[in-house]
Amino acid sequence: MITKTEPKIIENYLQDASLLKGKASGLILPESTRDISGILEQASRKREPMTVSGNRTGLTGAAVPEGGQILATDQLNRIQTIEAGFAVIEPGVTLEELQRETAKRHLMYPPDPGERKAFLGGNAATNASGPRAFKYGATRQWIRRLEVVLPTGEAISVRRGQWKADRLGQIQFLTKSGKEKKISLPRKYTLNQKLTKNSAGYFIYPEMDLIDLFIGAEGTLGVVTEIEVGLIPAPPHVLALVIFFRDEKDAWMFVREIKTISLANRFAKQAGQLEARAIEYFDCRSLQLIRPDYPHIPKHAQAAILIEQEYMDESDERTLMNLWYEIGRRFNSLASETWVANSEELREEFREFRHALPAKVNAWLRTHNQIKISTDMAVPSHTLFTLLDFQQHALAKEGLSYVTFGHIGDSHLHLNIMPKNDEERKRAKALYWDLMRLVNRLGGTISAEHGIGKLKREYFAEMVGREALQEMAALKKALDPSCILNRGNIVAEDFLV
Repeated sequence: MITKTEPKIIENYLQDASLLKGKASGLILPESTRDISGILEQASRKREPMTVSGNRTGLTGAAVPEGGQILATDQLNRIQTIEAGFAVIEPGVTLEELQRETAKRHLMYPPDPGERKAFLGGNAATNASGPRAFKYGATRQWIRRLEVVLPTGEAISVRRGQWKADRLGQIQFLTKSGKEKKISLPRKYTLNQKLTKNSAGYFIYPEMDLIDLFIGAEGTLGVVTEIEVGLIPAPPHVLALVIFFRDEKDAWMFVREIKTISLANRFAKQAGQLEARAIEYFDCRSLQLIRPDYPHIPKHAQAAILIEQEYMDESDERTLMNLWYEIGRRFNSLASETWVANSEELREEFREFRHALPAKVNAWLRTHNQIKISTDMAVPSHTLFTLLDFQQHALAKEGLSYVTFGHIGDSHLHLNIMPKNDEERKRAKALYWDLMRLVNRLGGTISAEHGIGKLKREYFAEMVGREALQEMAALKKALDPSCILNRGNIVAEDFLV
């Protein structure tokens, strides 16, 4: 175990990708589950706050400490096992490392969250997803087992299906030392199960699996020390295309059609037919922002859709390309200017194209000394265009700069509002509230993949109500009676008194 008290070293752990900055009195880097058990047992006894820190790639301030000590998982970075159907890893392994090692064995870890430098422990803490969620779902679906140290220092190993809640909403389970534990789940609050992606609050549902309580809990209920994830054979071939459109609404209608076709063909297991695994969107402002770096973006493009499709037989490639061109033309695409990638190297260029956009937004904001107002909202598919219409009209009325991009296949888009000054920032925040309330009415979520952290607590409170927060606070206190772990995430400290 390594401990640090030098301010210059601690400084590196006080901020995540949200740019929110915190404070801490010390830094601890444990090297084993036993280390973490001892650290948390002592901290719980002293009521000393502990903030778990991964690679700090999160966007909601979840890893930003508000005092106390930082428990960083950097040293827990071993890939312990990779087999045909699963891998066992420590939480400090990055997504990039796992993808690289599985690829060597012609295997694939299906979730593909956008930040490859993220620790897998952080992915579990937020139930991270990304583009391939359209086909494969989020991190949760691929976690088979967790080892977790509870805030009291007790360790548990929980396999999916091992312990479930009864009809009264109670879960009984054993720690690794054989001690019996029992917790009661919230009765009035449940997470919206109808959405493909939802990372807002604790994942509560009737007769739920205990393992799901820790996935997406943002480190508030325990420290994950080992993760077993499912793997599948890597697809032999992947085709990627960027299809451009003269009109944004043509792109929207194209997406509606290809979602329907893809889901039908997936269900029917139709080889050689259209079946997207990822459907990503770029609005006209997104294309304008990155055009200086990508001058070959078509001059008249007002929107773009990035598609990925897996296929088994190399001979299917030309057929699939023609099918994608054909359906694009039906929706007035700039078919002759479609970009195509049929190799890993070219697909990596498309990935860089996708990730150039957030970097451009952040650079723009730095020049204006502002922080973006960004959404992570998802809605039921049939309501997506209602949200987009409202959003466009409201932003035009306010005269605010913005870009919209993201996982349109999951009805989950990222709106980044880019205020030029404090007055615009104030108006942008007011608009965010309007959007959040609309999303709530539409049956959506304010956080599809980033979590709540500290930055979205007030919006989450509006979304679920005071009674639900009180139930979540009671659940936290059942596992963390001293309320030491990741304080300030999801539930405000006022509820933990």
